[in-house]
Amino acid sequence: GKQSRTDTMHVKVFDLSRREAKPHCTAKNLAELIPGLGALSSVKCNANGSQVSVLVTRADGSPDCRVYFYDVEMDILTYFDFSTGRPPTGSFQAEEPERAHSDSSELCGRCPVTQFWDESEPRLFVCETEAMDPAMLSPARVEQDEVLVVSFFTTQEHGLLLQDSYPRPAGVQGLLALDVPFYYFTCKPGESEGAPAPSSAPQMVSRRAMRDFVGLEDCDKPTRDAMLNFSFYLTIGDMDEAFKSIKLIKSEAVWENMARMCVKTRRLDVARVCLGNMGHARGARALREAEAEPELDARVAVLATQLGMLEDAERLYRSCRRFDLLNKFYQASGQWQHAVETAETHDRVHLRATYYSYAKHLEAIREHGLALEHYEKSDTYRFEVPRMLLEDPRALEDYVKKMNDKSLYKWWAQYMESQSDMATALQYYGYAQDYLSLVRVHCYLGNVQKAAEIANETGNRAASYHLARQYESQEEIKQSVHFYTRAQAYNNAIRLCKVRTGPRGDGKHRRPRRPPLDGFPSSLCCCVDSVLVHSVKSGGRPTVYQPWLYQRGTLAGSRPPCVAPVQCRLGHLSQ
Repeated sequence: GKQSRTDTMHVKVFDLSRREAKPHCTAKNLAELIPGLGALSSVKCNANGSQVSVLVTRADGSPDCRVYFYDVEMDILTYFDFSTGRPPTGSFQAEEPERAHSDSSELCGRCPVTQFWDESEPRLFVCETEAMDPAMLSPARVEQDEVLVVSFFTTQEHGLLLQDSYPRPAGVQGLLALDVPFYYFTCKPGESEGAPAPSSAPQMVSRRAMRDFVGLEDCDKPTRDAMLNFSFYLTIGDMDEAFKSIKLIKSEAVWENMARMCVKTRRLDVARVCLGNMGHARGARALREAEAEPELDARVAVLATQLGMLEDAERLYRSCRRFDLLNKFYQASGQWQHAVETAETHDRVHLRATYYSYAKHLEAIREHGLALEHYEKSDTYRFEVPRMLLEDPRALEDYVKKMNDKSLYKWWAQYMESQSDMATALQYYGYAQDYLSLVRVHCYLGNVQKAAEIANETGNRAASYHLARQYESQEEIKQSVHFYTRAQAYNNAIRLCKVRTGPRGDGKHRRPRRPPLDGFPSSLCCCVDSVLVHSVKSGGRPTVYQPWLYQRGTLAGSRPPCVAPVQCRLGHLSQ
């Protein structure tokens, strides 16, 4: 068919398939249907002449943001308003509100400039749109191309259905035609798809495969029709008809291409079927695990990642503001600088984990300098840096000295001790103020007196306890009791006091009937005094030794009357 138009805003369609032009419909006055109509700038009809699309300018000369569709058979006029991104009814694929909102946000604020129908498919319409005002674009679209190529399915039953939209490819000048499975563009001067031979003429036209036919450019007509029907039924949400249209297709490339379509259409239920037919077990598992994510775009981004559509995955993660998942995506794809930037600006809760993962990556590629820096940022340098630099002891020692960190001093001291360098070990244990290790090493070297000085000066309980055990092994009971007392190990001190009285011939302790209190050795009395006073004053249970403390005057108050029985019980401490 062919359309004609006049300055009086009339449109009439003719059928040119015969020898003579035959009117396909009566003339239609669009001025009666479009308020404020100024002029018709473009009129196109589809392959069977059932639909006519019109671009107009307003009476004030400004371009109209609407594309008008005149249905010849039904004699009705509808439109799609690019200023709002929706048809006039507001029911733009209402069965998926989340997807519809995303599509409307992408299309709003634009104006159509060119339009074309497919050469053989009457349902398929495409147009180029430009932003009315770049300043009005949303932040998510700042980096998009100014010209957007938008395609629709249009039918009497379902109205306008968005099929695809994408920025116009770089290196092309404008849309020239649509013929499934390709878009045809005019090339910019001096640019073409490939490098032509020196003798060949300049290439003026280039083509780009439609989204649904990427990888299927050379498919036969039955496959092309099946894919087009699948895309149409998928768009209207009729899954039974969609799968019926492709049930005979066995090609894995076709199923993969349909899975890619599901990223754009956000149909994860269809994607599961496609992944199953592809045998993509890893992708099916990832998609099943992604069901826990509340955002649809986040789940779709997982599908895009599994299919290698990394740019789409990044865009989807940003659109739903899941910067934690975007951070993981950047790490998995090796974009570490983007991962760190995302963590520093939007995902600070995972900042240290990101630094650590980046440091592990740098270590793997032998970038130790940068790895050190990021281990420090992640606060894991105390154990990761010694492990990394262990093969270079001199560099490790220099790093330990530079950091002036007690944990690193202690680690280096332990390493030197394992290498039998006790002098260096003692030096760094001192830097780390690890008094237990100092006492332990001095005892090992036989410098018990030096160990005793350290324990007395610092009052460290662990060091005192270790030294008490050392003295006990050497049967120096007095010193052992002293350091057990400083370590507040009172049970051990009393145990030694009992052993100090010595056994009888049968191995049992002596137990005189009524030994005089004055018979206790002064050293043992002082020890027991300190032990029992601490127990009583700290709120512990009264013991049988408490009356003895009253008798000795250690505790204030009058002596209770039951001193004699207690003396009998303490008799084994005499002598």
